[in-house]
Amino acid sequence: MLKGLEKLSVSQKFVVLALAAEKILKDQPVVFYYFGPRSLKKRAADLEGEKIASVIDELRNLEEETCLLDDSSPLFRRSYLRSQIKSLWAFLRYSGLKLTGETLTSAVNEVIGVSVVKPYDLNEAKNKLRKLLSGIGYSSYEQFKKERAKGSGVVKDSEIRKDIKLLKDCCENDIVPNILFGDRLVKKLRSSKVDISKPKKGYPSCYYIYRGHGLADMRLSGQHRYDKISVVQSLMHELYPGHHFFYLYRELLFEMGFLGEEATIDLLYSAETPLNEGIAEAAYAYLESLDAELLKYIKVAMFREQFCKKVLYNVWYRMYVDGDFDRANGCDYLMSEGFIENEKIKGLMEMIDNWRVYYPAYTIGREIVSNYLDDTGKKGLYHLYLPKPLSILAEKNNERRGYEEKSCASILCSDRLVE
Repeated sequence: MLKGLEKLSVSQKFVVLALAAEKILKDQPVVFYYFGPRSLKKRAADLEGEKIASVIDELRNLEEETCLLDDSSPLFRRSYLRSQIKSLWAFLRYSGLKLTGETLTSAVNEVIGVSVVKPYDLNEAKNKLRKLLSGIGYSSYEQFKKERAKGSGVVKDSEIRKDIKLLKDCCENDIVPNILFGDRLVKKLRSSKVDISKPKKGYPSCYYIYRGHGLADMRLSGQHRYDKISVVQSLMHELYPGHHFFYLYRELLFEMGFLGEEATIDLLYSAETPLNEGIAEAAYAYLESLDAELLKYIKVAMFREQFCKKVLYNVWYRMYVDGDFDRANGCDYLMSEGFIENEKIKGLMEMIDNWRVYYPAYTIGREIVSNYLDDTGKKGLYHLYLPKPLSILAEKNNERRGYEEKSCASILCSDRLVE
């Protein structure tokens, strides 16, 4: 065992090893953000001189230690932490490699816990988009876009804050009553604060960081402040009911003692990634107290973005898995099939190249979460936000229902225990 880990819990060891890996690799980011105990950061710093192979070996041993953890429903903590450990172990093994073909599909499966699917048939998605557009009186997306452009302009921070308050209230009304310990989340939700500003030069056009204790940063460029629809669409994904709500809930479970320090670290890649991205892309449909007219327009904008992500996934697959596309083919495909503006294509191509293992989390995660919610309805929200690898939601329907029956019984028991 590496020095300094002897007296730590399994979750503390996991955090220290993740933080140490980031220091050892230097040029390869591992951790997106950490807000847990400083003492664990110090222990990680003491391991900076170790080789990454030693960290990988330690993670393999740590996976075996999880057998001591409780794995009862609805949290299945052993399964959850084990999936995080396995993801980190696999990520470090593949680190630094330009992955293609079967090696890439294996990495996606081992690191983010999903199986790569064949390229999407876009005709079905195009037909659905036309139907959504027709429902709000438009014959094409181009017409919808032109209409939006008439009143477009950069939405001010003050207006964005009003939209944040609106979505936060909708989450409290529509999501919170349907999740485990939702009543205990209300105070944390109401007191949470998000700092909004524009990103610095060279940074992504839209991103979010959870800093712990209800505090977060969100950066929105002009293209995400185009109009109210673009702002609300971005806020839904990054904040409510997406990433920020997810992290607030996970931190609450940590504070209540149901999760360990694994809840204080956000890895760049993990088996939780597709679940997190899937929720951010799909859960907005349950904000029933949102203005119905606005929601219609949001659904069109959301579906259009999801369609574009499928087009980009097809390029990702054909460039890096099949290998029958080169960069020029990929750019042409984005323009011809996705009708994506030329000025955006360079950035999108760089994204799928730099984030080869991550990118499938968007489309595959969203499909699995959407299918799950279609099958379960609103009652599925009880289990959706609980920390877990996506594989639990991807199981066959009969197995999934068995999981939910156990979870429902455990939820009732847990509610009685903490009254």
